[in-house]
Parts: sequence; C-alpha cells; structure tokens
Amino acid sequence: METPKLYTLGEEDTAPVVNGVQGTLNTGAFEGDPRGLNSTDLQFLRQNSGQAATGDNSFIAAGENNQVMGHHSACFGLGHYIQGSYAHATGVGHVISGDASAAEGDSNTRAVLAFPSRPKPIPNPDLN
Repeated sequence: METPKLYTLGEEDTAPVVNGVQGTLNTGAFEGDPRGLNSTDLQFLRQNSGQAATGDNSFIAAGENNQVMGHHSACFGLGHYIQGSYAHATGVGHVISGDASAAEGDSNTRAVLAFPSRPKPIPNPDLN
C-alpha cells in the first residue's frame, strides 16, 4: 500500500489540495471589519464592512449580511445582528442585544433575553 503524500502550500503539485475544496471563495469571504480573536466568519455576502464576526470567539456559520459583535456568540442564516455575548440566532433577521439569548425562525426583534440562562423567581404574594 502506497503512503499518501502530504501537501503543503508552495509546492508545485497542489492539485489534490485545490481539487478537494468545494465551491469557490469569492472576495466577500475576506471582506469586512477585522475578525475578533479566535473568531470564524464563513459568510460570503455583506452589505457593509461591519457585517462580520467581530466579537472574540464568535462564529458566523453561513449566510449573508450577518453581524456578530458579542463574545462567544454565533449565527447562521440571513441578516442577524447579535450584540449580546453567549447568544445565538438561526433563521432570518434577528436582533439580539441580551447576553445568553437565543432566537430562531423569522425576524424576532424582541430577542433580548429570550432564553435567559438563569430565570429570576417570581415572588408569590400568597406566601408572604
């Protein structure tokens, strides 16, 4: 059995590496504001440079026109704006400003603490 050859960038014969890539990266993949520390931005279309994964440890999985400024936050889909940390959105057009929040579906602009990590107990006046 033949040992597979490992390729590194800069070698003349990189065809096996290039052929392994699915799709083609367009310039939109590299545009936008600087990414946050340890962040990943895989969207290809943006209407402005702010639509990028600028929060530290943030992630934009796919889609277009998404902006993730919160730390440890993520989204995929279309037109999300995430300011909160530890937040995520899937679907279309969510605005999240609360920490530890989530939104799914279509255009939930009231996602502030939609799913808070620690709900506050509601006092019961009958028990006092």
